[in-house]
Amino acid sequence: MSRKPNIFREVRDWREVVQTRIEDDVYSDDLEIEYKRLEAIDEILRYLKTLAWISHGKTKERIQYYLKKAGLNARTTAAAFDTSVNAIEVSVKYVSDKIRSLIDVPLSVIEQAKDVSSVESGLANFRKVTETGALVYRYFLAGVDPYLPKPQYNPKLRLEDCRKEISLIAVFAHYAEHVLVRECDLDKLAHVLSLVSSLNGSKYDREALDHFFSGEFIQIKAGGYLEIEEQLNQMYQWHQTNKQNPYID
Repeated sequence: MSRKPNIFREVRDWREVVQTRIEDDVYSDDLEIEYKRLEAIDEILRYLKTLAWISHGKTKERIQYYLKKAGLNARTTAAAFDTSVNAIEVSVKYVSDKIRSLIDVPLSVIEQAKDVSSVESGLANFRKVTETGALVYRYFLAGVDPYLPKPQYNPKLRLEDCRKEISLIAVFAHYAEHVLVRECDLDKLAHVLSLVSSLNGSKYDREALDHFFSGEFIQIKAGGYLEIEEQLNQMYQWHQTNKQNPYID
């Protein structure tokens, strides 16, 4: 099986295919779809040119040269930077794989679309992922995605089978507002936030919360984590012990 080209080559080649369809099928009923697909591809190309997802300056400089001056040629790029072809190929693969993991789903939707609305749907998802950072996780609070598994469809599972998982992850989505705004006393929540973000109050209060939110009271128990209430009990026990003993730092 041949290796898939990097994202830059793939989108470039894809655009050429769509242009050929438009030129060859001037009177085709699918012409409107192909023009819409071409518009979507051009928007994707404009985003790829920005290299907005690359933070390392040296890598960005090399990839810019690769795209704009070397004609997507690793050997030409390597010569310009006095480095090995392999070094350039590794860099290209890294940045390609990184952005592909983000935009591959909407790209596939656009590529396989059979009508204009499907192209527009794929493009809308592309815009969302490039703005928020993740298509699959756009419903959830920032920072939760490292703890989630890679998306994998399982035809053996029904939605009803996932009830527990949906209820738990909802805490990091719309239910977060309910928990924080409607279930919490906002004055008390503000007090806790002050303790974890400043030097206000007792150092024992601050340190107890630091230990708690850092997960130091989580303690593995019979192959699992302690429930939150048990962790809170541990925290308050630590707080009481340390507050009463002046020799404990």
